[in-house]
Amino acid sequence: MTTTTPSSPPSSSSTSTTFITDQVSIAAFNRGPVTASFTPPVSCLSTLTLFNSQFYFGHRAEGYFDTACYPSSTSSLAADAWDVYYYSPAQCPSGWAQATSIAYSFGRSATQLSLGSDTTAVVCCPGYFYVGNDHACQSNIASTTTSVLYISPVLNNNLWYSTDGNAPSTTTITETATSANWILGDGIAVWWQSSDLKAFAAATGTSSTPTQSTGTQSTSTATHSVTSTPSSHGLSSGAKIGIGIGIPLGVIALGLIGFFVYFRRRRRNPIPQTEPQETSEFKAPGEPELQDTSKYGAPAHEMYSDNEPRSHYELSS
Repeated sequence: MTTTTPSSPPSSSSTSTTFITDQVSIAAFNRGPVTASFTPPVSCLSTLTLFNSQFYFGHRAEGYFDTACYPSSTSSLAADAWDVYYYSPAQCPSGWAQATSIAYSFGRSATQLSLGSDTTAVVCCPGYFYVGNDHACQSNIASTTTSVLYISPVLNNNLWYSTDGNAPSTTTITETATSANWILGDGIAVWWQSSDLKAFAAATGTSSTPTQSTGTQSTSTATHSVTSTPSSHGLSSGAKIGIGIGIPLGVIALGLIGFFVYFRRRRRNPIPQTEPQETSEFKAPGEPELQDTSKYGAPAHEMYSDNEPRSHYELSS
């Protein structure tokens, strides 16, 4: 094992930390490859674990580990190696998302695994959880009063067993403005290199890369209703790309169809052309002509003429 301090450590904590750079030693913490899509059972999130008044999913700090909620392991390391475990080459489980990316080194204890420049490492969390401390995932119970299904496993020499083999209990908790009931659990740390993408494509029959999401830690508080069945939490990247391409193509196709129908109708029913009417010559404004008032029924009057014969009368003397 080689212990060194990387040139750009993730933090400047004064705690003494051992950084493992030897590839053989790092590989000992690899729980195995996950090239095919892994889907955890519904019970992993609907049936919680209660320990010291704290709710957990899938895993507990001391000795409890639900094997059904995580990909199968090819490592023989005991539970005390959980702090620095990872899967490689691997991708996020179905319905989980990349909650944050990891740089420089990985681990949440005094032992850290150094990452090479060609390695991509992320922490996967359920869709409505966000990354808490290191690779832990957390959420709070949303509603004011919630019925919670849980189990209380008994520590039995680090015995790992599944929630579906226990009889769960039910409790009702009340959320207040000053207290929050949190759900904690371990995220799934996955590593891969660019050369591993072919293995993912061969396993899924597609050329897609591991599931992408924001890649950064959310600053808002996520909420979780423990009585609901987890869903797929939105569209996959492939579906979003398909919609982004399909909608513009559909609009273009509809436009072409509309233009074709319009062109056919126009050829079948041509618009009649009207002959242009002759317009009168332009006349400059002049003196207005006298109106013929005879048509309005007004009496016609002749002007007095001196040529008209007159009768003469002589006055008597």
